[in-house]
Amino acid sequence: MPKVTYCIHALFHLLARRDIAQNIGSLLATLEISEDQLAATKKGLNGVAMPNFGDVGVRVVERDEGGSCGSEGRKWIERELLEPEDRIIIF
Repeated sequence: MPKVTYCIHALFHLLARRDIAQNIGSLLATLEISEDQLAATKKGLNGVAMPNFGDVGVRVVERDEGGSCGSEGRKWIERELLEPEDRIIIF
C-alpha cells in the first residue's frame, strides 16, 4: 500500500507540473494525529520499507526533465512542498 500511495502522490506532482491538476501540497502541518494512532500505525508498519515522500516532487522533476534539476530547482521544489497552500486536495 505505501508504494501505491507514493505513486499516486508522484502522479499528482506530475499533473500539477503540467498544469493538468492542482498541486497536492503537504498535509504534514495540518494533520492532528494522536499518540495512540501514531503508535498503532508504527506497529502496523514495522518492517515495511517506506518510500521517501519528502522528495517525490524533486524526483518527478528530475524524471520529467531527463536529469537533475540542480540545487536551485531542488530548493524551489522543497519550498513548494513545505509551504501550506489553499490548493491542497482532500479526498
